[in-house]
Amino acid sequence: MEGTNSVNGYLYVSMRDAGEMIVLPRLEFPDKDRGLVRSIRRKIEAPSIAPSSDEQEDTGQADRYTGEEPIEEDCEPQNSMSSTVRALGEGQPFEHAVTHRLGRPRPGTLRLWTIQEWAAWEGLRQHGTLRVDPTRAGPDFPPYPWAYEWMRGQMARRLSSYEGYYPWWAWCRPKPDLRRWHAHCIPSGTRGVRLELAVPAEHVLVSHESLWHFVLNRWCLLLTEPEELAWDAQLMPTGLHPYDQCLPEPWFSRVIASWERIFDLEAVEATGAWSPALQATFERLDLADVIAVTEFTGRG
Repeated sequence: MEGTNSVNGYLYVSMRDAGEMIVLPRLEFPDKDRGLVRSIRRKIEAPSIAPSSDEQEDTGQADRYTGEEPIEEDCEPQNSMSSTVRALGEGQPFEHAVTHRLGRPRPGTLRLWTIQEWAAWEGLRQHGTLRVDPTRAGPDFPPYPWAYEWMRGQMARRLSSYEGYYPWWAWCRPKPDLRRWHAHCIPSGTRGVRLELAVPAEHVLVSHESLWHFVLNRWCLLLTEPEELAWDAQLMPTGLHPYDQCLPEPWFSRVIASWERIFDLEAVEATGAWSPALQATFERLDLADVIAVTEFTGRG
């Protein structure tokens, strides 16, 4: 599968073996008013994540849903997971989402969710393992590959098992709710899947989802208003604007260094100013790590 699909500001970049990687949108604010931009920047958060029946913690019991919510069906494999996986996905797109439980999280794993187009699930079932291949992307590849190069560098520093591939993206917290905007990640009327994964913790790099947008925008990552005011005060005499992208040196080196704060989850949480949503990047999408599959019809 080659090329890209752009839906509602999101870009799905075709990957090797028909896999897909979700690329988050770049946020740009033309208004240069310092106070307005600062207030907007502090509000870059994931959508509301008030607890719902679709975001329950795993209790060892199968989640059950009705109506527009995903319907959980226990599909614990009798003989092997491969036989159960092969049985999934027959027929036309579902009118309502249906979840098939394939297993349970194993000790030492992180529970993650990723939303992908149907081709990715088919490729995973066929090959068993998918890796991201950015060379398969079409001309609509976003103008910030440097952000993903930076993340690759962070994974090389922080994950001993990292082999250098571009990462897959997933939610670590909260579980993506298909009754909300997550179902719009897939083109309307087409089949999609929400894969629930149990990935070995040593293969996963967890970061703050909202603060990733500072990397995408090449902004200095400042967690509190006093930090923002101090940064503004340092730049004002130079005539530079704190929200300009690609500030000259020595400023831009400080900007890049600030991005590592997306991994300091305790410090971010301590401010009380940011969404608690967490994202995860990992190098391999393995069929053996899939513990549940929710089939749904996209509403993008």
